[in-house]
Amino acid sequence: MFALEKSDPAARAYKPDLQKIRAGKSRVKVFNTIPNEIFENSQSIINAAKAGVPGAWLKGVIDAVGLRDVFVSAFNITSPNLSRLYRRATLDRADSEEFLDTVRLLKKSNEVWEDEGLSLSWLDSPVPALGGQKPRDLIDTFEGRRWIMTVLSKIECGDFN
Repeated sequence: MFALEKSDPAARAYKPDLQKIRAGKSRVKVFNTIPNEIFENSQSIINAAKAGVPGAWLKGVIDAVGLRDVFVSAFNITSPNLSRLYRRATLDRADSEEFLDTVRLLKKSNEVWEDEGLSLSWLDSPVPALGGQKPRDLIDTFEGRRWIMTVLSKIECGDFN
């Protein structure tokens, strides 16, 4: 939808880093796909969303964690259309932001539970702090992801209520 103008200083400043990241020169990858630097701070996520993330990252994350239905719901598209996103050189700003925010939540869940299997199990379980809803059912909206992140932060601090 919205693209950064080439004259935009943020685009010029970030583009070399994104090219390095796309070339696979980053050491640590989230879900074996996304360079960890993207999630180091808000500005990195904003810059990546504005520049557009590669569609291959979406495929890589789905291959690593599954949850295809979560991304279908988050993007509000059909499963075949999700597959079409894989082939895009870059997702648009809105899709990139949706994707990165969802991945950030999944990353946080894995960090809190210290095990991907436990994390996935928790995502599929009714959580009293989420009104008895399964986190997986709330991931498709920004407010749902924010609510889940709040609960994960509380769990991380030992508050299981």
